Amino acid sequence: MDAQALHDYFDLLQDTQGAPFFEEDEKDSFLTQATLAFVKEQLPPGEDHFELNEINFQNIYTIVYNTGTATMSSGGLITLAAIQALLNTASSSTEPLMSILGVNWTKSSVTYPVKYTKHNNWFAYERNIFKAGSSTVPRYKYDKTNMTFSPIDTTATVNFTLLKQPKAVSLAGAVTIELPAHTHKTIVEMAVNLASIATRDAELLQLNNAK
Repeated sequence: MDAQALHDYFDLLQDTQGAPFFEEDEKDSFLTQATLAFVKEQLPPGEDHFELNEINFQNIYTIVYNTGTATMSSGGLITLAAIQALLNTASSSTEPLMSILGVNWTKSSVTYPVKYTKHNNWFAYERNIFKAGSSTVPRYKYDKTNMTFSPIDTTATVNFTLLKQPKAVSLAGAVTIELPAHTHKTIVEMAVNLASIATRDAELLQLNNAK
């Protein structure tokens, strides 16, 4: 659906019950909130780093991007600002990073997946020769500003598979839901539910959920 069709379907569901009128910007806001909620439903709860199953991937693949490459510093760091810049280039937009879906590094033309390590395990693993990062089984952790790699190798190139936040829906800007078309109907229905909660319209919520 384009942005107008989203609004039209929203109005259709809303008008069925004679619910309160919403301005265009309000409907944009409900549609944007519903889109974010739908994306979060596709992700494992409480996890920052994960692999998507095929069904969930097909629901959000339009906001998943493989980036160009970066190299780590002499301290084994790549800043999150640098990763965001790679995402901006890959997506031709500036929406923020939502989740890291994959990290790979390439050394001597051979590519290896980089294993995510929780911060609490990092130092224990570094002292364990069987779990410490190696050239063929590298590891990474990250905090609010940096991604840290082990081992440190400034000659390796690193690329990322990233999930970005979807664009905000805008009727005036002709910006539709930035997800596959098959998800749009469900998301509009979620938006109407949000509207019903915002107005405490129990009848609208019940009617919409019955569809």
